[in-house]
Amino acid sequence: MKKITIFVNDLYYNGISKSVCSLANALDSKYEVEIVSTYKLSDKGAFNINDKISVKYLIEDDKPNQLAITKALKKLKVFKLIKLLNVKTQLEKRRDSLLMVFIKACDSDVIITTDNYLNTLVGKYASKKAFKIGWSHRYHQRKVNNVNDLVASTLGLDKAVFVSKYLKTWYEREYKVRRIPVEALYIPNFIDLPTSLSKLNTSDFIAVGKLTKEKGFLDLVKTFKIMYDFNPDIHLDIVGDGPLKEKIENLIKELKLTKAITLNGNLNEKELSKLYEKSSICLMTSYTEAFGLPLIEAMSYGIPCLSFTSAVGSNELITEGFNGHLINDRNNSEMARLALELLKDKEKLKKMSNNAIEVAKCYTKDKIITEWIKLIERK
Repeated sequence: MKKITIFVNDLYYNGISKSVCSLANALDSKYEVEIVSTYKLSDKGAFNINDKISVKYLIEDDKPNQLAITKALKKLKVFKLIKLLNVKTQLEKRRDSLLMVFIKACDSDVIITTDNYLNTLVGKYASKKAFKIGWSHRYHQRKVNNVNDLVASTLGLDKAVFVSKYLKTWYEREYKVRRIPVEALYIPNFIDLPTSLSKLNTSDFIAVGKLTKEKGFLDLVKTFKIMYDFNPDIHLDIVGDGPLKEKIENLIKELKLTKAITLNGNLNEKELSKLYEKSSICLMTSYTEAFGLPLIEAMSYGIPCLSFTSAVGSNELITEGFNGHLINDRNNSEMARLALELLKDKEKLKKMSNNAIEVAKCYTKDKIITEWIKLIERK
């Protein structure tokens, strides 16, 4: 039986962690699987992991301090900033040292990495016998530095897997132009189909994601305000947590939407499922998105989705007018208009719901895991 090690930064609430846990669980029946998480950010894992899977944390007594650094920088607290940066440097040195030791001793047949710094360390220190796969979940935002960093980090790997066709094509071209012998592959994220669907009988909207700048939740609140002024009976559930939580809360209060918008924080899978079941439309206002896991999750419940086209991954999941709407130029007013029109047109909402379910079926575990097995077996 082959042994597979999947390296991840942490196993807290985010799309990469969820995808890692889903992949590990799916491979568990065929292989010996272990997950190696650099940091342990919570005593309780955010996602279910099969009992047979070994989970190892390299650093359990500390965690990254980027949020504290950002706050100190904004408040121009120079001495505190210097101290925090020094702490960050020491933690990163410790991180790299522990990873280097673990990777050198790793006896797995297949190693899967999920971040640039993990790619680099595995490429440099892993056994030459190991089959090394870089699994990229991030959109490069068309920034040269981001592209260069990803390409450089995968130089010591055998394959690079991307979760969108767009990214696969982009990096395939980059590898060819630079004459780098790394093959770019496309394998999307996958989901388990739910046992129940949304009844589409509420005026509830849902949005899921980490509360960071790139997810665009401040724009979402502004968009919802436009909608609310036309229809005060609607409600929005936001699921997730992150550094912009306070700003989002303040904007909700400023726009007098405290009764219309609920910030649910991070939810477990059962709690999130209940929210999907009672929602009628999913909204995404991300600036960047490599795949858009919340969209395909929502579609699996029969929920039509609306997204700005800036979230590139959504362009592969949503077909305009078929299972949702794609809005150009981050146009808040247009998203608001289309969302309200769809909510009002029950026949169109139901038709899009049926189409959303069919799209979601293309991203089920049974369909996608075969691609991973082919890769692992190198068929």
